[in-house]
Parts: sequence; structure tokens; C-alpha cells
Amino acid sequence: MLQSINIKNIVLIESLELDFKQGFTALTGETGAGKSIILSSLGLVLGKKADAGILRFGAESGEVTAEFGLNKRVEAILAENEIDNDALVIRRKISADGKSKAYVNDTPVSLKLLEEIGRNLVEIHGQHDQSTLLETTKQREMIDKYAKLEKDLDSLAKAFDEWKNAEKELVERKSKIAKARAEEDYLSHVFQELSELNAEAGEETQLADLRREMMDYEKVIKVLRDVIEELTRDKNIDSTIMNAQKALTRANNSKFTTAIEYLEKASVEIGEAFRELERLENDVEINPEKLGAIEERLFKIREVSRKYDRPADELAEFQAEVAEKLKLLGEEEGDLKALEKRVGELDDAYSKLAMAVSEKRKIAAKKMETRLVGELKPLAMAGVKFEVKFELQAPSAKGVDKVEFLASTNPGTPLGSLADIASGGEISRFMLALKVVLLGASTAPTIIFDEIDTGTGGSVAASIGERLAKLGAELQVFVVTHLPQVAALAEHHWKVSKQKSGKANVTHVEELSAKSRKEELARMLAGAEITNEARAAAEKLMA
Repeated sequence: MLQSINIKNIVLIESLELDFKQGFTALTGETGAGKSIILSSLGLVLGKKADAGILRFGAESGEVTAEFGLNKRVEAILAENEIDNDALVIRRKISADGKSKAYVNDTPVSLKLLEEIGRNLVEIHGQHDQSTLLETTKQREMIDKYAKLEKDLDSLAKAFDEWKNAEKELVERKSKIAKARAEEDYLSHVFQELSELNAEAGEETQLADLRREMMDYEKVIKVLRDVIEELTRDKNIDSTIMNAQKALTRANNSKFTTAIEYLEKASVEIGEAFRELERLENDVEINPEKLGAIEERLFKIREVSRKYDRPADELAEFQAEVAEKLKLLGEEEGDLKALEKRVGELDDAYSKLAMAVSEKRKIAAKKMETRLVGELKPLAMAGVKFEVKFELQAPSAKGVDKVEFLASTNPGTPLGSLADIASGGEISRFMLALKVVLLGASTAPTIIFDEIDTGTGGSVAASIGERLAKLGAELQVFVVTHLPQVAALAEHHWKVSKQKSGKANVTHVEELSAKSRKEELARMLAGAEITNEARAAAEKLMA
């Protein structure tokens, strides 16, 4: 509900702060006093467009701040937009250049978001306002709430999502298969080539290292042979050591003992060195055929890697990808049939639920038609006809029904959409009756009716007041009215007047006590000169 509003520098309002209560509140006052200014100010915090013309003369800026009670839908919107949702304070500031800024709980917001929040806070119905109830989507929502279809609609939305997700999966699978089939010959060729190659991760590096090693064999052989030649040049070094050892031994001198031992060791080491050199020479085998085979394998792997623009180490992975695509082609018929069957089953399930919801809507619509016509009779609209028109539309999460409210306000005239029926006053009364019928199905906790009683009086005005009071028992209802029969039935009564402040006129608003309320009702009955008869009539209205 609307808890309070603070208005600064808007048209005739210099500074005004009002606190509101739950229930039915009437706003009365002379024409031009500023009742519409209050509604325009409220419209600003609900996301309506603004321009510099709304500012009080001479003011550089204007500001409207309103505090509302939270409801679940608004809490969800705030959470979705990461705005603190412990309270709800909306502020709109308008500058002299026509620019404006909006804040929700001190967080800057766009007008689009503000308007979305506003739709879930307040409904304004007036002679010149296009009510949300005139939108066909909102009309369907009203029927759904009247028929209490919340659980049915949850099931329907779930069935729709499952059906559409399966349908999307089927389309994607068909597209993927079609694309794969278009390149099936190419894929088969690629797979055959990769299978024949059968490259392994790391194989290219191993082959390159082995090739490099084999190409170094000739250098290794030359070095070994040069060393052996050096050791055996002129005289075999092993024989030379043995001859020296023998000469020292024949000398039979104890001083040569150590030298003889070293020569023995050297002879053994030289022998081992010769044997190692011979082993290396025998092991190093120059095999042109083996080198050729290695090079052929290495170059083939590199060629395929370049051809398919894949690193050599990923050729095995690429082969597996191609195999998966070919496998998909092989399994396509069975998969598609299973998917098509599932889509068909989900389509049937959705259709059954949609038809069931449609039937419940139509039953509820018939009941609502009768009730609405009954509510309109006391509102000087006894000859009205009302009908809920159903048409099939493309399936959606809300079903297959396009709903439109049709009415005829004059005998003999054909039914037409609510947006096209006669006068603004008739539309407003129609909306009032509709709101009474749909009590509890309102999209917002606060409803404002702006001069919906224009052109009425007497018993019709009393009937309007009774219906507003009925709404006020469940919702917060405001009505701007010139009829005492309507204002007298309100729980709370605010008088709007224009007063002098220096050289300028300013709007003044006060909540009336029982005594001052009787005076205001008497003024509304009698006009400029309030008579005792008018006061008595006012007291009777309040009884």
C-alpha cells in the first residue's frame, strides 16, 4: 500500500507531506485546487514521463518521494535487480531542463524498471487513463485469477517448457546430422587417413630424436676410428707397455717394483679401452633403410598435421572426433525417431493441459459475465452487454487462448473491445464493477479512481460509493470525487484546497475530522453558500 508521499516544487505545491492509511480514502475539493497535481506527483514515482513544465514557477528542481509497503512481486523485482528489499522508498527528481533521475531505496534505476515496479504497486483508473485492464494479456490474467488457475498455470508452463526444450533439441540434432551428412564422404576419407596413420601422442618427437641420432652415426664412427688409429700408430701401445714391463722385471731391481705394478694396471686399462672402442664401433650401425623408414613416418605425420591444421600430438584426438561424427550418422535414425516420439508425447501432454485450462477459463468467464452485468446495473449501465471473447493463438506458457473483453453500453450497438466503448466515465464505472467482481485478483494493492462518478448522481453515486467501500475492505482505494454520496462512504476524507502564500497560490491538503468533514460534504451538496439544510443532509449521508 501507499504509506506516504512527500512533494516539493510541483506545480502549485511548494512542500507537502501526506501519510495514508489502508481502506477507502476520498479526496475532494474545488476544481483547480490541485487534486490532479497529487495524482501527477504519484505518477512520477510510478514511472510516468516528466517534463520541466510540471515544476513550480521559479523552482530549479522538484522532487517526489513515496514510501510503499512491499509485496511479493515487488520484492522479487528488487532482488532480481540487486536492490535492497527491506523497505520500499521511491524518489524522483526533476530538473529545470526537463531531465529526471529515479531512485529506489537510494539505488539509481531506469524509468523502465521504475514503471515495472509501479505497475505492481498502484493501478490508476480515470476518464482519460488507459487502464491495464484494457490490455488483452491483463484481461486473460484477470480470468485466470478469477478462476483460481495458479497451480494449473504452473503445470502448463512446465509442460510447455519441457515440450519446447525437447523440440529445440530435436531441431539442433537434425541440424547437426544434416551438417555431418553433407560432409560424410569427407569425414570417411579423413577417418581412413587418420586410421592408417594411427599417430600416437609424442610419436613425432620420438621419431625426430631418433632420426637426428642416426644422422650423427657417421661422425661417431669417424671419431672411434681416429682414436684407435692414434692408439696403434707406429707401434701398438699395449705391446709397448708389456715390453717395458718385461725389461724392468729382467733388471731384477726392487726399486722398479712400483713402476712394474703401474705398468700392469695400465696394460689392463688399455686392454679394456680397446675392447670398449671395438664394442662401440660394432654397435654403431649405419642403416640407410631404417633411417629412410623413420624419415618417411616422421614426414607423413607432419604432412597430415599441416593438412588438418592440428598439432601432431592431437591427431589421435582428432581421429576420435571424426569417429564420433561418423557414429552419430550411423545412429541418427534411431535417435531421431526416439526424439520425435518424445516431442510428440510432450506436445500431446501440453495440449491436454492447455485445453483443460481453456475450458476452466471459459466456465469462469461465463460466471464473470453474469456477475459483471449485475454490478453494472446500479451504476446507470443497466443496458450494458458484456462478453469474454476467446480465440486460439499460438501455444505459449500461458496456453492457447487469446482473451478479449467485449462490451456494448448502448442498446442496439454491437459488441466492441473495452478500449472502444463510449465515454471515459462509462469506462471508469465499467472498471469499478470489474474490480468488484475480480476482488482479490488485483495486480496491485492500491487502486486510484479519478472522477469516475462524472455525469452521475443520486442513487448511482451511492452505488459507486458502496462499491468503492467494498473494494476498500480488501485493498487501499483512493477516489477523487465531486459527489458527496461517494465521499460520505469513505473511511478517510482529505480536502484539497488552494490558498494564498505571499503572491502565489499553493495547494493545501488536510485530513478532515468528523465535524469538518460534515462541512465539506455540505459544501459539496449546497455549493458556495452552505445552508443548515445542506448540513443536515451531510449528517444524514454520514450516518
